Amino acid sequence: QHEYSLTEGEFRIEGAWARVGMQGGMSAAYFTIANGLETDDVLLGAISSLAESTEIHETYEAGEGMMGMRQRPSLPIPSKSVTEFKQGGLHVMFIRLTEELKEGDEVQFILQFEQAGEVFVTAPVRMR
Repeated sequence: QHEYSLTEGEFRIEGAWARVGMQGGMSAAYFTIANGLETDDVLLGAISSLAESTEIHETYEAGEGMMGMRQRPSLPIPSKSVTEFKQGGLHVMFIRLTEELKEGDEVQFILQFEQAGEVFVTAPVRMR
């Protein structure tokens, strides 16, 4: 578990990693968004060439102890905040992978923000 500190005046993506996945299957990426700026931002989506579809998802309590997953069309990233994408929470979902993601690979994807624009993220692939 990493503790992320906010750096005044910096907008950063930290600790990114992606899960191993089979071609045609799914994978997910996890990371932390540290917004040390004075302005709020909004995460609008994600783009990657790894999969037919790349979406921002959240895991939620669906009742009776069941967990569900739903797409988030946008996600507010408040000023002076740390937003964690982690297993069992927010994540970027890669749906129908165009290639196998093996342990030790590195993947790249883009996060699209209202203010920060397109931010390129490089993430190592691992089991957990």
